[in-house]
Amino acid sequence: MFLLFLINFLFALTYPLISYALTLATPLTIIIIRMLISGLILLIFQSFKDIKLLKIKKKDLFIFIITCILHMYIGFVMETFALQRLSGIQVSVFYLISPLISSLIGYFINKEILNKTQIICIFFGIFISFCTIINFDFKNFYFSKKLFIPYLQLFICIVSTTFAWYQIKKFLNKGYQLITINGYAAIISSILSYITHCFYENKFTLICIDYISLIKIIIFLVLIANIIAYNFYFYLLKKYTITTIVLAEFLTPFFSAFLLLIFNGTTPSYVDLFSFFCFILIIYIFNNSYKNK
Repeated sequence: MFLLFLINFLFALTYPLISYALTLATPLTIIIIRMLISGLILLIFQSFKDIKLLKIKKKDLFIFIITCILHMYIGFVMETFALQRLSGIQVSVFYLISPLISSLIGYFINKEILNKTQIICIFFGIFISFCTIINFDFKNFYFSKKLFIPYLQLFICIVSTTFAWYQIKKFLNKGYQLITINGYAAIISSILSYITHCFYENKFTLICIDYISLIKIIIFLVLIANIIAYNFYFYLLKKYTITTIVLAEFLTPFFSAFLLLIFNGTTPSYVDLFSFFCFILIIYIFNNSYKNK
């Protein structure tokens, strides 16, 4: 049970770290360096264990590359850009929609049957997630165009990474190692991010005002997120039920709020708190509905 708390704390810790890193460099610069370092560490480690574990079969290569792109390139690019305008609290609250999106994708990919209650929960969860886009006060409330883009980026990130996890599960069943998949995904993400950077920034050099501070933050991010949390998450899937893991993920927004209060003096808004408690109710009903099938 301690591992459940620890991993959610580690994921929450990445948000203020990325937010601070964004004051030192552009989103793409952060991703390029972070993915390159994490990918090399994972693949070198795997090669010392057994060089054969790095081999990808030709028949799996195309789907493997597409999965890697969805898994890290699209996911991390969308998330990092979103964190330019959103707080870690807003991001972590929005991520609670992940299990609902996962069930919806599972329905279309694996023909997993959902009951009416679960279908209602999925669509209501999507609706509530976008309620965080709405800013309101006592006089009026209005749709914030400035927040629509970062929340759309987060939504794309969730759909992309969730779809990738279904493909990753198939590769794991074929005997591929999660470290190998994450290692290749990180390297591919780094290369594609650099190509994107060249077109987006119209220059070949990376943009950073303090490389030493950025490298320190990235090494810490790689350690806690790309190496520890990502690889232990697979261990949790074997040790605990999905319901237990999903319920434990409710801790992430609380950890994010606590950490941001310490580092930035940031407090969650009423909209964030309202969305968070709505998600708790939705996912509780969703998970309970399994018993009523």
